[in-house]
Amino acid sequence: MPTVLIRNFPTVAPSPDANDYIALDGSTGGSRKWSSSHFQNLGVTDSPAFSNVADSRGNLRDIPQNAQTSSYTLVGMDAGKHISTTAGIIIPSGVFSSGECVSIFNNSGSNITITATAVTCYLAGTATTGSRTLGQRGLCSILCVGTNTFVIAGAGLT
Repeated sequence: MPTVLIRNFPTVAPSPDANDYIALDGSTGGSRKWSSSHFQNLGVTDSPAFSNVADSRGNLRDIPQNAQTSSYTLVGMDAGKHISTTAGIIIPSGVFSSGECVSIFNNSGSNITITATAVTCYLAGTATTGSRTLGQRGLCSILCVGTNTFVIAGAGLT
């Protein structure tokens, strides 16, 4: 996997020299050099290809699945995942931080309830709060927007 190498990178670079470069293609030799205004392409025919973009929670191009078949209470590690379920979901208090999001897929032929327990959960675009019903094969996202405050939106959601 390509890496970025920064070596002898000055605060102000009026002109590049052999020791001032950032290698963007995984090489040790600086095929693209820094100048005061931009990177200069020095003979590389195309940009590096990245096969995996990840952080400590996994691949950033995926939305990992957590499959559930009985009533399930969301946990902090569900942030950034989707829950595929055939039963109800509970949004607990004190678990999520602002900006964390969980998607729910109702993988059943009947409605499920998404219960807001000791939290405020707004239906997106309204002032309506409380528990929601997610219809069969419905999909929704729950976004934490503040301490114990959420917004929920999606298809098949009432």
